[in-house]
Amino acid sequence: MAPRIGTFLFVLGFCLILFFILTDLASKPNFAYFFFGAIALIGGALLWWRAPSGAPPPNSGRFRLLKNISKRAKPKKK
Repeated sequence: MAPRIGTFLFVLGFCLILFFILTDLASKPNFAYFFFGAIALIGGALLWWRAPSGAPPPNSGRFRLLKNISKRAKPKKK
């Protein structure tokens, strides 16, 4: 769950820094966007890279019929 929150914070921080750049281009810089964006960007990166993602989910077996058909269709080499 932490990598998902990290991804959200990373994107949020990127957007806030982009808003800061746009306000700077409009000659009315709002530094709150930059500071909160930098904090969210760093926090998101830390959560994203440092949190373990856990074990991969078990195979659901959705395509087992197709796999069996493809195995039967291939001729066996002797």
